[in-house]
Amino acid sequence: MNILIAPNAFKGSMSALEVAEIIQFNLLKFHPELKCQCLPIADGGDGTFDVLTHHLKGENHIVTTTDLLGREIQASLFLTEQDVAIIELTHVAGLSLLAPSEYKPLNTHTYGVGDLIRSALNLSCSKIILAIGGSGTLDMGFGVLRALGYRFFDKDGLELKGGGGNLSAIAKIDSQDFDRRILNVDFQIACDVENPLLGECGAAKVFGAQKGASCDEIDLLHQNHQYFAEIIKKEFQIDISKMKYGGAAGGIAAGLYAMCGAKLRSGSELVFDCLNMDKAIAGCDLLITGEGRIDSQSAFGKAPYVLAQKAKEMGKRVYAFCGTSEFLQNSPFDKVFPIKKESQSLTDAMKQTKENLRDAVSEMVKLL
Repeated sequence: MNILIAPNAFKGSMSALEVAEIIQFNLLKFHPELKCQCLPIADGGDGTFDVLTHHLKGENHIVTTTDLLGREIQASLFLTEQDVAIIELTHVAGLSLLAPSEYKPLNTHTYGVGDLIRSALNLSCSKIILAIGGSGTLDMGFGVLRALGYRFFDKDGLELKGGGGNLSAIAKIDSQDFDRRILNVDFQIACDVENPLLGECGAAKVFGAQKGASCDEIDLLHQNHQYFAEIIKKEFQIDISKMKYGGAAGGIAAGLYAMCGAKLRSGSELVFDCLNMDKAIAGCDLLITGEGRIDSQSAFGKAPYVLAQKAKEMGKRVYAFCGTSEFLQNSPFDKVFPIKKESQSLTDAMKQTKENLRDAVSEMVKLL
């Protein structure tokens, strides 16, 4: 039997690679005759860089830049043998870089991401893949745009810097020093959510609180996003207010689409393309996937769900492991194995994820 092991990360517990290795080790312990292929997956959020660089050949480059509060930091940029640059936003602008006391949603910015993009251009890349999930910013890519040479001025002619709190002060955009090399590469953004920039499902309304914004700050940031979107519509004749994926990572997707020619894609689909996942599925008898929780939100572009749908269309059997789960109508999973034990609290279960996963694999083996 050929088994494809392609899990997402169990967020807060294990990386996708760790999950895949544990599943494979315990499968082969009981059935050494099985042929297993491990292809850990991601959806454009935290860990996408690790998943892609694990599979693709190339070289890692260390770039000295600044984090989302302007502090010096070193971050990785990966250049494949095909001159594709892999960049993950969380390395320099992720919420995980901040202590809760440091959450400053009006000030946090993406300038360091722009530094990484410029460094990729200096390496003569032909394509850039930017994974943007897990951001701690709401600046609509204001920092990236400044790093790439755009200059923004207020009504008094003073140059603007900082984060999303300053967007409403923009009165003029100067593109004279804009690094136009970005327009000549295939710039793709891996988005982990489909939310638009504005509205009740927009960037500030939905994700502002988790980035530390108060109710008043959420309203202010929403107004600032609307203001900047209107400027972009006037200057570039592009309406970014309601576009799919536009609200991803605090609106960076919308900003870079309009002002840098970026293509916005489902993070899951982009990763699957890089891993040649269709070919891997075609060659397996059983797909094993999973993530921290499988629930009603899984159907909205979560990588394991999308992968399971692909496999079912090809007539494959699909099993999934997860920390916890809820019943799904028309589920693409043939069997779901929640690994949290009934007697455990969620906190204890997350501390014992590896052991619980090992035990769950032992249960699954009985079905093979």
